[in-house]
Amino acid sequence: MREKPVPLAEPNLEELRKLVHKYIAFCASSGYFSDNDWDHYVAEAAVEAYYGADVWDWINAIEEGDGIDEDEEEDEEEEDEEEEE
Repeated sequence: MREKPVPLAEPNLEELRKLVHKYIAFCASSGYFSDNDWDHYVAEAAVEAYYGADVWDWINAIEEGDGIDEDEEEDEEEEDEEEEE
């Protein structure tokens, strides 16, 4: 599996901000209905704001079992540090 992406040095929050404002406007409107997909749109915009739109290529390439558990990742970092000493 390719290395985990890193957050952008400067997140682009403008699109996320616009989308959240639209969502709140929708919630306040007479056309509001609870069975909608806004949560997905906001989550996608948040991920893109912090990691860039290319992050979806990485996410879509992941296959089941490819991931590294947090504990395994920490163990690997400790092993690397021990090797450096």
